[in-house]
Order: sequence, then C-alpha cells, then structure tokens
Amino acid sequence: MNSSTMSRVGVPAPVHRPDGTPAKWQLAALSFAGLYPLVTLASWAATAWLPWLSLPARTLVMVAVVVPTMTYVVTPALQRLANPWLHCARHAARP
Repeated sequence: MNSSTMSRVGVPAPVHRPDGTPAKWQLAALSFAGLYPLVTLASWAATAWLPWLSLPARTLVMVAVVVPTMTYVVTPALQRLANPWLHCARHAARP
C-alpha cells in the first residue's frame, strides 16, 4: 500500500464509493462489534440453559437467535450510533 491509501495511524484509508457507502473494513469492524458480544452471550446462555442438547443442536438454537437479533436489532442500532464515523467528511477521497 502506498501512502495515499494509508491513514496517519497505519489503518487503511476508507475507500468510499461514489454513492457514499462506507468502506468495507468499517462495516466489518461494526459487524465484529455487534457479533462478538452477542455470540458470547448466546453461547453462555445456550450452555447454561440447554446443557442436555448436543453441540450441533445448541449451535442451531444459537444461530436461530443470533441472526435475527443481529439483522433487526443490533445492526440497525450500531449503524445509527456509528453513522457519523461511517459517513465522516474527513474520510472523503482526497485529490
């Protein structure tokens, strides 16, 4: 990577598309921020409350809970909170 594609702190500079969508690394970071605590909580709960189920069955229950929760609750909330960061004017492409 050359200096024009790196930020001052060594993080890849966001590459915004002409339609204004955020960089993929920003979306990946946002997904991680929502998924990690949710999966950790779901794993703990499934192990505590469903110990008699096999691992594949517990995983199925976890996925059935985590995916809709991420889709309809966590992701929209995180996008609202991170909107200034996702669409910050200083991230605009430089000439």
